[in-house]
Amino acid sequence: VATAVEGEEVEVWGDGLQTRSFMYIDDCVEGLIRLMDSDYRHPLNLGTNELVTIDALFDKVGRIAGKNFTKRHDLTKPQGVRGRNSDNRRLKNVLGWEPSISLNTGLVPTYRWISGLVNSDPRHVKNFYKPFISTGDLVFDIGANVGARTNVFRYLLGTKVIAVEPHKSCVSSLQEKFGRD
Repeated sequence: VATAVEGEEVEVWGDGLQTRSFMYIDDCVEGLIRLMDSDYRHPLNLGTNELVTIDALFDKVGRIAGKNFTKRHDLTKPQGVRGRNSDNRRLKNVLGWEPSISLNTGLVPTYRWISGLVNSDPRHVKNFYKPFISTGDLVFDIGANVGARTNVFRYLLGTKVIAVEPHKSCVSSLQEKFGRD
């Protein structure tokens, strides 16, 4: 959305009806600090229970950007699981707390930050990572969609990169070992 032109057709992977929940970074950090300060030593799901479809998320970001688009759903692309949401009962029970920043509230600064990065000179992206990574460093990039970050690390920062996207069997194994929460 940040790089798209007004009225442009934008590709959405899947049918757009898959659901997710998103948590603003301030809530994530607060939850992690509370968890580290607690005596709880088991896996704990940290997330929000505000469920949104990908289409609705796209529409929200478009409104924040002040742009109108036509969505083109590509059913040949991966869409992930059909639905994912956080059950916060254990989180509230263990920490006496749950995330409070709504998706709408968190999307505004997040969109502005991302838009500033993708629409700026690539040197600005480099400067974002520069305090943490030096030329020649070995960077382990682990997670989903590592390609774009890997290019920033390798070509803009001159680092060596080992990029890994966990295989589904690895994720399943971790879920079996530690539970789904």
